[in-house]
Amino acid sequence: MVYCNNCSRNVTGERVDDGLLSCTFCGKVLEDCIFATEPQFVKDSSGKSTLSGNFVKSMQGISDSRQHTIDKALDGIRSLKTGLLIDEYSDDVANVALRFYEVGLERNFTKGRRSELVQAACLYLACR
Repeated sequence: MVYCNNCSRNVTGERVDDGLLSCTFCGKVLEDCIFATEPQFVKDSSGKSTLSGNFVKSMQGISDSRQHTIDKALDGIRSLKTGLLIDEYSDDVANVALRFYEVGLERNFTKGRRSELVQAACLYLACR
């Protein structure tokens, strides 16, 4: 069982199709990589055992890493926005803040800085 920091509840739900563990009450994604580490075998109609599942690359590349960083930043910005009760034009404010974050990411502004603080600064700029 996992504890949700957003709504302060215990979570048991899981979306099996994409491997995400999300809170069933508020919808926040809590874990994004739920995979089994051990191989799983199934028997076919002839009784032969075959390996089940898909191969997952260990190195996904720079673009996937960047997209993962941007996705986590958007989740953080939305969480901050919810915590601060910013509802006016909520998606627009989050998207503008994310664009500020992307500019900072392109210019290496985020290096050596806590991502939560950079996200808060971007949300502040978007609200002004």
